[in-house]
Formats: sequence, structure tokens, C-alpha cells
Amino acid sequence: VAIMIIFVMVPMIDSQPQSSGGSFGSGSLGFSFNDPCKNSFFFPCDLYSSICSMLGTATSGIACYYIALFFSVVMIQGIFTGLIAGQLGENSAIAGIKHSAIMVIVAVGIFFFLAKSGMMPA
Repeated sequence: VAIMIIFVMVPMIDSQPQSSGGSFGSGSLGFSFNDPCKNSFFFPCDLYSSICSMLGTATSGIACYYIALFFSVVMIQGIFTGLIAGQLGENSAIAGIKHSAIMVIVAVGIFFFLAKSGMMPA
């Protein structure tokens, strides 16, 4: 799901004209998107920038923000889905650590493959 969102939504968001103040009422679709890392201290933009540099994509802008956000969400999802799989399959959440490791390694591998093959939006 995250990979499809990266390929569909990030280019759409990145191609929207940036408005100076509003987020609705401007742009070709009736709305525009602003970079959440501008003028905000709530978002972990430094962490997201380092994730983008690790993946080899652009280290700033709205595309970097969403790629790093989806990468983080996939990592969290892999960890907890693995723990649930261990609980269901082997009746032990501790045994789910190996499932979590497999899911996280596969997710990182897919993200690196897409980034290094030039398929991630820049």
C-alpha cells in the first residue's frame, strides 16, 4: 500500500503549485499541498531528511517528507505485524521477533531496490 501511495500520491502532491498561505482554494484541483517541514517544529524533519539521504532520494521537499513517512510507517508495521504473526503462529510474541526481523529486512530491501533503481520520485 505504501509503495503504491508513493508512486501515485507523491508525484501528484509534488506537482501541485505551492501557495504562500492557504491549503485550500488554489491549485488546479482546487487545493494545494504545503511542505509540512516548512515553519513547523512538530514533524521530525531532520530524521526524515536522513532517511531520504540513506535511500538516495532528494533530502528536502514534500516528496522526501512523504517517502520517509511511508518508510517509517512500513518499518513500524513490519515490527508489530511480525509480533502478531509470532503470537498467532507459535503462541509467543517473543517468537515473533524473528518474523519482525524478516518483515523489516524485506521492507528495507524493497525500499532500497526501488530507490537504487531510480523508481522513487525525486
